[in-house]
Amino acid sequence: MARMMFGGGPEDVYLVPDDEGDLKQAGGVVIRFYSTETGNSPIVDLLDINQSPITYVTTSTGGSRVAGQIAPFYGPNGFYEMWAGADGQPRFLLQASNLGSEIGPVKDQFQQHVAQANGHGTRLQDLTNVSPTTPSDGQVPVYNAVSGLYVPGTVAGGGGGTPTNMVTTDTTQTVTAAKTLSGALTTTGGVTSRPSAVGNQARILQALASQTGNVEEWRDSGGTARAWMASDFRLRAPNLGRTVSFARAGAVAVGVGTYRWFNDTGVTLTILSVRIGVGTASSSGTPTVDVNKNGTTIYGTQGNRPTVAVGANVSGKNTGFSVTTVADGEYLSADIDVAGTSASDLWVQIEVA
Repeated sequence: MARMMFGGGPEDVYLVPDDEGDLKQAGGVVIRFYSTETGNSPIVDLLDINQSPITYVTTSTGGSRVAGQIAPFYGPNGFYEMWAGADGQPRFLLQASNLGSEIGPVKDQFQQHVAQANGHGTRLQDLTNVSPTTPSDGQVPVYNAVSGLYVPGTVAGGGGGTPTNMVTTDTTQTVTAAKTLSGALTTTGGVTSRPSAVGNQARILQALASQTGNVEEWRDSGGTARAWMASDFRLRAPNLGRTVSFARAGAVAVGVGTYRWFNDTGVTLTILSVRIGVGTASSSGTPTVDVNKNGTTIYGTQGNRPTVAVGANVSGKNTGFSVTTVADGEYLSADIDVAGTSASDLWVQIEVA
């Protein structure tokens, strides 16, 4: 490894404070070099600019170099920085002054290497965990637990056709033709699908004519479905839904709701929860709301209707209804059954999905 050059730059001028505290250039000062900021013996394997051995450098007193400058010299092999200082004074970090000439060629070589598709010319059989056995046409690497190597193997279902119960174990497989699986396919590591042409589909999910189970599910690590595509191809999840709202501004009064919200989605929606609240709390009596579907209460047990306690502004999340769905074309409305006292600005929130 080549020796690096140190010193000779504008930052390599040794400064000391004068009597007034201002910094001045200090010539004729012996500077020694160390591998650490404190402790350790001085480094003595040094060469001056003419390649003659030296053990320290004396700062310039002027003339061909500015006063106080550390003249160029060579450090030990493999050193790119050293700690420097005068005897009894704090040390400062001195870095090689010719790093540019060292790093420049390396940068060019690295950029050329990165631009190559396979700069090392590495082949599959060059890898240490791949068997050197020559594979036959169509074989792929398959992991062998006994040898601990990937060995040539034939995987069922490669390349197209209609295989049954295709199983791949620790194998990377690329399928370029259409494939129909009549059994379960379990993969570890993910599946990437892309269409063969801009007018084609990347993947097709087709339900049975009498499909009742979910077409597709996204499950957590415990196997619980967190989002799914239902048999009617609706995307369902706890956070995918819509809010149906009713409100009455001003004083709360008992009355039958005349506003209706119609389900025009084309599919049956599930009622998830009901919550009510008031802007001004009731001083006595508990504001109570009944929710109706097509004019009939969804609460088979009237005691389960949502209420707001005296002095409170909002009810809890209510799921005590016995009617749980709203078909396409049906509507919801809300009645105020109990007004309370001095309550105002009542609202009703119904979550459906």
